[in-house]
Amino acid sequence: MRIVAITGVKGGMGTTTLTAALAEALLTQGHPVLAIDLTPQNDLRLHLGMPWQATDGLASRIDAGESWLEGAWVSAEGVRFLPFGERGERSLTERFDHDREWLRRALHEIDFPVDGWVLIDTPVHHPSLLAQALAAAHAALLVATPEPATHARLATMEREIQQAAVDPLALHLAINRFDPTVTLQREIVALMKTKLAGRLAPVEIPEDPRMAEALASKRTVVGYAPGSGVASRIGTLALWLKARAGLRTAEAS
Repeated sequence: MRIVAITGVKGGMGTTTLTAALAEALLTQGHPVLAIDLTPQNDLRLHLGMPWQATDGLASRIDAGESWLEGAWVSAEGVRFLPFGERGERSLTERFDHDREWLRRALHEIDFPVDGWVLIDTPVHHPSLLAQALAAAHAALLVATPEPATHARLATMEREIQQAAVDPLALHLAINRFDPTVTLQREIVALMKTKLAGRLAPVEIPEDPRMAEALASKRTVVGYAPGSGVASRIGTLALWLKARAGLRTAEAS
């Protein structure tokens, strides 16, 4: 089982949308997937077909003293996901503050296939939840948009992730919402490629209206427009993450 914490350089990077799409891409490539929403906004479910009025989820289950995994749902495409829930943020935060290893232990106690992937949609501005996800993860995927303010924040966020991690993490980076017609964005991407070398994903995820159309249909773009360029690039990002996971395994051995 490979656990990846996915977070943004700052808010508004499209991290939740990308997490849901990556989960479906990994599923289509033959891997069992569990996507976990650790963001109190509880938006991951909206990409995976959960009814708007449903309130179940991780925080809600913990708040009620019930089994956390029983709050999981399955999308129409087969992605298993655990929403945050509509209540229980305080109870969850208190538990995480008291026990920084809770999520790591909880995930390793579940019966999950060895080739499975757990993707954790992680809030950047919630230290307790971010620390919990990083302590549980084998790797982190940091999502950035090609903008000057984002690039300026990148190095600081990298240091914060590395300092928060209990164990050394493989820290990967992906560029989201890229518009190749904008000269400044192209220049920032070129600069990031020079500075970040092999840690930067080899494909940029473009700004594409089909992402919003997919959300309106409560689906990811991978299922909504499987033949599109953006879906193909997300699939390539999933393949790259798998290759990086294999590389890290080889290095560790």
